[in-house]
Amino acid sequence: MMLNVIKTKLFKIKRNLSNPNYYKFQILKLIYQNVIDTRYKKNVSSMFNHSPAIFFWFKDNASDLLYEYDLDRDSIVVEVGAHIGDWCVKMYNRFNCKILAYEPVNKYYIQLKKNISQFENIESYNFGLGRINEKIRIKRRGVQTTILNQHEDFDDIIEIKDIASLKELNNISIDLMNINIEGGEYDLLNRLIETKILHNIYNIQIQFHEWLPSIGESKVLRNNIHNKLKETHKLDYSYDFVWEKWSKKEK
Repeated sequence: MMLNVIKTKLFKIKRNLSNPNYYKFQILKLIYQNVIDTRYKKNVSSMFNHSPAIFFWFKDNASDLLYEYDLDRDSIVVEVGAHIGDWCVKMYNRFNCKILAYEPVNKYYIQLKKNISQFENIESYNFGLGRINEKIRIKRRGVQTTILNQHEDFDDIIEIKDIASLKELNNISIDLMNINIEGGEYDLLNRLIETKILHNIYNIQIQFHEWLPSIGESKVLRNNIHNKLKETHKLDYSYDFVWEKWSKKEK
């Protein structure tokens, strides 16, 4: 047990020392000494590979941005990757809006159902949204649950449905779509763009993931999607590979 702990610590040290962002992060900590002031912030910073973006996310208290919208009880919100419902419950309590919450991991979906059981205007679905209908192997790691290839051990097989095939999302105006799906956002966004469903979405809140399919490829994929999104939406803010928000351009 002790040996495994030592190996884990050594691995983290090696990973940090080989990461250029780690050194930039330490300089930022020296300049703004009261920003990374809790264990939670330290752990999240490590999860995001000590990127400057996550540092400024905390410095700006930018998590408030995830809830700052002009919505009401007639608004429709779609959450793709609802996990156990923390975000959608807060949104419902704030705006009393209709929410469609999609969570493909059965363990999290069961908890999601419990957490939203008292809210009649939140509908939940035990599958994810993507480009095609498919089954995917995943490893459960809480908010860092990951998609795996066929050669790795897995905890679950989840169901993904082609977003264009869903009746509940056909021909409706979506006031806000929140997307946090551990790398699946690239396929989903491209599908929204190619089917023009994107034209019916007024606000899009996205967490792009830098590690999938790889750090290099993710930057290319994100840049390509940005270029397509700019045709119909404008970028309101971006903390790169943390959170960003797009809103529909006025005609």
